Amino acid sequence: MKNHEQRTPMKTGAGQPKFYKRITRAYCKKDLLNFYGVTYKTLAGWLRPMASEIGPLIGHYFTTAQLQIIFETLGYPDE
Repeated sequence: MKNHEQRTPMKTGAGQPKFYKRITRAYCKKDLLNFYGVTYKTLAGWLRPMASEIGPLIGHYFTTAQLQIIFETLGYPDE
């Protein structure tokens, strides 16, 4: 696990804890390109369908809430 991610327990329906990753810092598009190992054009194609859900960038960075949506949709890069 990387130092900028933490695992946080989340209760599921049967009382079983389910762990999800909590993002603790903002990332830019270049960071996402390196995480997923894809080109800018590919990443843009992946993000286009969820643009209304993600919203605009803050400066050149995705907020932690935006990254959570991206990672839950595309999968976490280390998986």
